[in-house]
Amino acid sequence: SVIIMSACWELQMPPTAKAVLISLADNANDAGHCWPSISCIARRTCFGRTAVIEAIKWLESVGALRADR
Repeated sequence: SVIIMSACWELQMPPTAKAVLISLADNANDAGHCWPSISCIARRTCFGRTAVIEAIKWLESVGALRADR
């Protein structure tokens, strides 16, 4: 299911994961798909590449998103 950006604010999760999810939601099209690079997400969230990668893994593990590598 598509999580719209406004719905992200109410979710309780670690701050890095939340910032990454909000960044992804902000980039998503109407179908909920987006294709930003790790570098782009890192730049937008002010987190390092490793933190972004770990946040994406965590978000996948809890079912908040599915990454297509």
